Amino acid sequence: SGNFSYGTGITLSPTPYPADASADSPSISFSNWGDPFNSDEYIEFQVDTTGRENIVIGFKYRATSSGPNTLELHYSIDGNTFAQFGVPTGLTRDSNFYQLSFDLSSISALNDNPLSKFRVYNYGATSGSGTFRIDNLTVSGDCPYTPLMLLINEVAWAGTSANESHEWIELYNPGSFPV
Repeated sequence: SGNFSYGTGITLSPTPYPADASADSPSISFSNWGDPFNSDEYIEFQVDTTGRENIVIGFKYRATSSGPNTLELHYSIDGNTFAQFGVPTGLTRDSNFYQLSFDLSSISALNDNPLSKFRVYNYGATSGSGTFRIDNLTVSGDCPYTPLMLLINEVAWAGTSANESHEWIELYNPGSFPV
């Protein structure tokens, strides 16, 4: 889970559009993308990556024939300053949904980071028109941390010969971390 927002340079459609056939919910649609790159034209996702490493972002997109033809993914490790990830990605512009995936595992500062944010910038639209839709966004990562374990090792429920109220439970930690 996380927070979603978008820049002032684009317009969110008030009505959800039909989803990709494999989607569970309607896609989100934006218009008024321009050309060239404009720092006010983005879709932003704030996702707490605490407990995760080797972050990967994936989503399906659809761009109309006059929509943007180039996408850039940017990331932030402090929630304010963004850096471009990789090189710009060319978009296919037609009536189909396409899957994009970005492996950010090389950005170790995104690991276990409650301030992580991601921005999708689009540009190359014809005369500031066209539509870009996004669906099935996932932000995933590995969970490398060893789960804590505690075992009930022994139970004395009937007391002892010295006293019938001497009842106890012995707990055992088989792991290497204190519980």
